[in-house]
Amino acid sequence: MILNLTYYSKENNNKIDAILGEKFNLIKRLKLKGTGSRRMIIENFSSHFIKVKSNFNDIQYANIELRPKGIVVHITKGIENYGWIIPFFRLSIFSSNFFSIHSEGAYINFNKLKSLKENKHFIRKLLLNQLNASSY
Repeated sequence: MILNLTYYSKENNNKIDAILGEKFNLIKRLKLKGTGSRRMIIENFSSHFIKVKSNFNDIQYANIELRPKGIVVHITKGIENYGWIIPFFRLSIFSSNFFSIHSEGAYINFNKLKSLKENKHFIRKLLLNQLNASSY
């Protein structure tokens, strides 16, 4: 599910909370040493992201927010912000020529050289949370 998160909307927040759980509280965020990734350069999108893709040849960025039951991939398009909501049970992560996130036929490929170096610790944390969530 892709939502426009440019402006605050209680309806959108309720949808995200219902699917992924509420944001971690302050104590849990401190124990996890953060719940967000640094920004990553997007190399390629699937056709599901046509409305999110920039019309110009500018570099597009995204970052990942960790939630108790999944992740939110925040994508920036100019002054607009979009969120791709992915529960852990639908999340697939691959590392080949690109670091990519897949869910329900949609995917985003990130630049592996810069994205992985800066976010190595966060990706480990993401994989551990995905394993812990799937064990329930």
